[in-house]
Formats: sequence, C-alpha cells, structure tokens
Amino acid sequence: MMSRSAPVILRPGGERAMPGNVREIRFGLFAKLTLFFFVLTIPVYLISLAILNSAVRSMHEEVTRTTFSKLQFFLDRLESDMEKVKQFEIVLRNDKDIQFLSSAHGIEGYEKIALYNDLLSKFGMIVANSDYIDDLFVDFYGLQERLSHVSGYSNIPQTETDLLLGQATDNSVLQRFYRKVPLANQLTDVLTFALYAPGLFEVPRTDVRYVLGMDISLQKFANLLRSFKVGDTGEAFILDTNRNGYIGSREKGELERKIVSVLETDYADSGQGSISLNESDRTYMVVYKKSAALNWTLAVYFVESDIMGSIDELRQLIRLLILVSAFSIIGISLVTYREMHKPLRLLFNAMRRVERGQHDTRIEQKRKDEFRYVYHQFNQMVSRIEHLIQEVYVQELRVNQAELKQLQSQINPHFLYNCFYIIYRMSEEGNNAIVSELAEYLGKYFRFITHSAAEEVTLQDELQHAEYYLKIQKIRFPDRLDFHIHAAPGLAGLKVPRLLVQPLVENAIVHGMEKTTKPIVVRVEISAADGVIELSVEDDGPGMPEEERAKLERMLADEKSQPETSCALWNIHWRLKYKYGPRCGLFLEPPAGGGFKAVLRLPDTVEKGGTIDASHSDRGR
Repeated sequence: MMSRSAPVILRPGGERAMPGNVREIRFGLFAKLTLFFFVLTIPVYLISLAILNSAVRSMHEEVTRTTFSKLQFFLDRLESDMEKVKQFEIVLRNDKDIQFLSSAHGIEGYEKIALYNDLLSKFGMIVANSDYIDDLFVDFYGLQERLSHVSGYSNIPQTETDLLLGQATDNSVLQRFYRKVPLANQLTDVLTFALYAPGLFEVPRTDVRYVLGMDISLQKFANLLRSFKVGDTGEAFILDTNRNGYIGSREKGELERKIVSVLETDYADSGQGSISLNESDRTYMVVYKKSAALNWTLAVYFVESDIMGSIDELRQLIRLLILVSAFSIIGISLVTYREMHKPLRLLFNAMRRVERGQHDTRIEQKRKDEFRYVYHQFNQMVSRIEHLIQEVYVQELRVNQAELKQLQSQINPHFLYNCFYIIYRMSEEGNNAIVSELAEYLGKYFRFITHSAAEEVTLQDELQHAEYYLKIQKIRFPDRLDFHIHAAPGLAGLKVPRLLVQPLVENAIVHGMEKTTKPIVVRVEISAADGVIELSVEDDGPGMPEEERAKLERMLADEKSQPETSCALWNIHWRLKYKYGPRCGLFLEPPAGGGFKAVLRLPDTVEKGGTIDASHSDRGR
C-alpha cells in the first residue's frame, strides 16, 4: 500500500522561480501590457477624432440645411398671410359702397352716415379675422374725407395726401411703404399697403378718386420674428431693400447694420446662402433667403459656438479622455500584472511540481476572488489524482493477488492425486488407451496453467482448456457426466482474461454432483448481442436454495473481503470488474429447468474472427 506524505503548501510570494525559459515570461510583462493596451486604444482615439471632425462638418451642414428649411417655412407662411391681406384690399376695391362714395359729390345726411357705418362694419370684420391688420382706411378725394376702422371718419390731412400719393415709386396698383401712425394712443411704425383707384398706370395721380389702405404694425412682425430662433443667441430680421425697410426681432444695432451692409453690397443678387462674420471676438453665422413674391430677404444670425458648443465640449472631453485613459491603462496594466500574473505564476509552479510527480502539492487559498475557486479545484484535482493513483495501485495489487490465487486453485493436489490414481488403476487393468488419453489431457491442462504467461488468451484457447478439464472429469465419471460446448460463429479471436471458464465448469461439476447420484449435464454457451459477450456455464443438478444464492450474490458484491468458500467465483467476478468496469463481471441466473447457472459478461470491443472448434457434445463412452 502506498503511504501518503504531508501535503506541500505553496503560498503567494513563497514559490520558487520558474525554471529555464519560463522565466522569460516575467521579463517586461508590465511594459508589454501597457504597450499592448496603448496599441489597442490608438485606433479608438483615431476613430474618435475622425468621428468628431465628421460630426463638426455634419452638424454645420445640418444646421445650415435645417435653418434653410425653417426660413423657407417662415417665408411660405408670411407670403401666404400677406397674400390674404392683399386679397382683403382687392375685395374691398370692388365693394359697391366704396365705388358709390368715390364717385359721389356733395352727398350728405343720413345716406352718407349709413354708407359709412356699413363700410366700418366691413372693416371691423376684416380686422377681426386677420392676425396682421391693425387699421383699414379709405380716402375719398372727391369728398375730401377719410373713413378709418381706428379713427372713424374725418377730413384727409394734407400730409397724408402728400405721403400716399408721393411715396408711390412706380405705377403699380398696390404700393407698400413704411410710416408712423397713431395706434392705441401712441405713434407706431407700420407697414402700409395702399391700393389706388383708378390705378396709377391708368390716370395721373391728381385724378385718383380714392386710396384704399391698410396698416400693419411692425411690432407684429417683430413678435413673429422673435419666435424664429436658432440657438440661444439667434435673432432674425426682414430686409426690404427696395423700400429701405428693416424689421427685426430687436432694435437695429451695430451688428445688424454690418450684416445688412454685407447682404446689400455683396450678396444682393443671391437668392439664399450662409456667411460668417466676426464681431466683438465672436464668430456669427448668418443664413438668409429671399422671397420673390414679397421681395423681402429673411435672415437669421447666431453665434456659432452656441450651436457648435456641444462639439467643442466633446472635443475637450475626448482630449481629457485620452489623458485619463493613458493613466488608466498604466493602472490597469499594474493591477493585471499583480492580480493575474502572480496568481497564474503560483498555479504554474504548482502544476510543474505535479508534473514532476509531486502529487502532495497544494495551493494555499487565501484569495476571495475567482482564483480561490481555481485553486480549490486544482487542490481537488491533485487530491483525486493522488487518490486514483493509490486506487490503481491497490487494484493492480488485488488483480495480481486474485490471479495468483486462481493459479494456486488450479494446481489442486486432490484433483491431481485422483487423476494419478485413475491412471494407476487403468494401467493395472491394461486399459492403455484410456491411460494414454488421460495423460494427454492432463498434460495439456497443466501446460496451459503453467506455461502461458499472457494476461489474455483467445476465447478458442480458453474453451479448449475447459474442454480438456471436462474430458478428464468425463473419464473419471463416465456414467454421471455429460457436457455441451457451443459458441456463436466469429468469436474465435476474442481476447479474454485467462482461466475464466474452467473454474466455472469445475464449480458446476463439484457442486452439481455432490448432492445427487443422478447424471448431470454441463452446458457452456457463448453468444454476442448489443455490444456484450455472454459466456454462461449451466448444470442441471439440484441447484442452490434461494437463500444460499442470495448470500452468494452478496459475497460476490463485497470487494473488500475475499471469502474462504467460492473464492474462484469471487476472483473471476472482480478480475472482470477491475478490467472492464462495473457493467461486467459474474452474474447468477436461475435456469429455467433447475440447477445452477453462472453468466460472465464482457464488453464486445475486441476484434473477432474465425470459428471456435468447440461446438460438440460428449455423452459417455
């Protein structure tokens, strides 16, 4: 039996240096890890910077495109609203009351008041239904009177006549210009649309019968422009170059004057675009678009950093990330070196000790991470290896002991004496043929036992050995013993442990004949099915009581103790289990016609071939 020594415990920091070329693993590992992580992160940095630059360009283009879309939407809405405003004037131009009053002279009294009231009601409805119109008025030059939604009817001031007729820059039916008028008790900047009848292209200005006008407070446009924002600092304005008009979301300052000057001088013929201006250490982005219908230019300007500020912050964050990641890589490399390489080195040293046959090696388990589990599994593995080595050693020792006892049982002095006595008696009787036959069988029987050193023999040889034994016993008991041996074809070359069949045959003869005087028949059958070779030895003697058979089965199942009786059966059973595993061995089965039956089961994993010359019977002489 192998003796176990106290296990050798390996502790972190106490292990020996790795021999030979293994030491090179430690050289520069920290620097290699650091360099490796840096090389891995360089593509990430480059890709991040490329993505950042692409994002800057994309954002600039997207801001411009989005602003153009907003400008177009705003202009479309403004054009639609102004077109509706103009339609109100055109509808009023054809109003019969206005037509009548513009051609009447000297109309007085109730009729004029009624017509004025009707027109004021129409004016009120139009103003109420418009988001822009503050005042509607009509100047009848024949009556020298003005009818206004805000001020009612009054005489036409001469200044108004000069303004309305003098501000017309061309002969268009509909004119627009900027002026100041009193609205809500204060002087207000308004945009006035004036419609002349007859048109200025038809008659001289002195022959105009009436002017239909509407006033829109510029404050309404300013409020509308305030809702048009791009970023936190974005402002918008409308530039009416032909009329020298400016409508902004805030008062016109130095920056606005500079933008207007650039648009009027450098981009007067451009329908849309974007420009950059530097003012007060700031870079402004100006996006503009012209309306062909209104002949207005809508522009929005904003500080570029307000829109691109997140990109600038991202650029700074990437720079910070590169700096922080560099320190992080150094730290990770150091932690990896300490937390991974050192425990692996300890495990490596322990494995090298086990490789050299030092199976008492163990690793101290003080860690509280995954390596604790690895160390525990390593210790368990080494313990199992050590245990298996001892088990194999003990198993081989038991197999050798079993084979030795099996050989000893074959050299049975009592059996040998009986054979010699038969030879003596037959020679005295002069039966030389039987003496010669018995001597031949006995010689071949003992030659198989003593001269075959192989652990395994072919099934053909094993059955032939059993047949020699049966023929010897047949000579001894010619009237009490018959036997049959039958093997399935193709099993001749099957390798089996030696001395399997003869002990079972001997057991059948001895125990089958000792309890009866009647003749018995011993049958040996070999078959193969489902990957299993079954070799059965059966006799038709008195058999064995159920209690004794159960006791025998318990004895066979006990590996620890070798019985004094039925030792041959126990040896065969455990020789097969040690060699082929738990599914193989010797099994007892009650035969259908009584008697005793022992079955050997072996794995059908050996190359077979040939036919066993053992399919015959012997029923006496």
